Amino acid sequence: MRETALLCPQIHGETGLDGPHGGPVLPHSSRQPLPGKAVNVMFDTIQQQYQSLPEQGKVQLVCTGALTNAALLLLVYSDVKDMIEITIMGGAIGVGNTGPVQEFNIQVDPEAAKIVFESGVPLTMVPLEVTHTALATPAVLSRMFSRTGFTVSISPLKALVELLLTFFASTYKDVFKFDQGAPLHDPCAVAAVIAPDMFETSRPSAQ
Repeated sequence: MRETALLCPQIHGETGLDGPHGGPVLPHSSRQPLPGKAVNVMFDTIQQQYQSLPEQGKVQLVCTGALTNAALLLLVYSDVKDMIEITIMGGAIGVGNTGPVQEFNIQVDPEAAKIVFESGVPLTMVPLEVTHTALATPAVLSRMFSRTGFTVSISPLKALVELLLTFFASTYKDVFKFDQGAPLHDPCAVAAVIAPDMFETSRPSAQ
């Protein structure tokens, strides 16, 4: 809801997808952005999915950054509340990462977070306390990206993930002195939707 977006290049690099050798790990895309404002595209997509496949229930909206667009969606299209459930990667129960009790995704647009949390839409928050237990440690990376034995090469996708996790582990260690490995922040939010039985949940007050 703020005029200027706040980014985090010291963690994710200038492009948001930097690799350990500097610069982006992906080439510049030849695809063009979808036409229209984000909030309108979001609503049209959600409504189409909800109406065309009612047997699948509500649409799962997963937010892995600032909640600006989600808040605008709820303000502009109030009827979307009956169509969605929201899962966010963000927040902290105790100690934050960019402030004593502040987590970056919430800190950069707290007004939007307030709108989302108070919207009445079913909401699952995946905080730092959860994501800091899902770590791509050196041992995990070694198992994932081993090039020994019969496996002398890895797929392009694995190579991309290796570069991203290596860079992220390095910056997380440099900035936060967190040397246990790269926390899988955003994948945890997606996993909470795909495989909710992996997580224990509670329903405290958002206040």
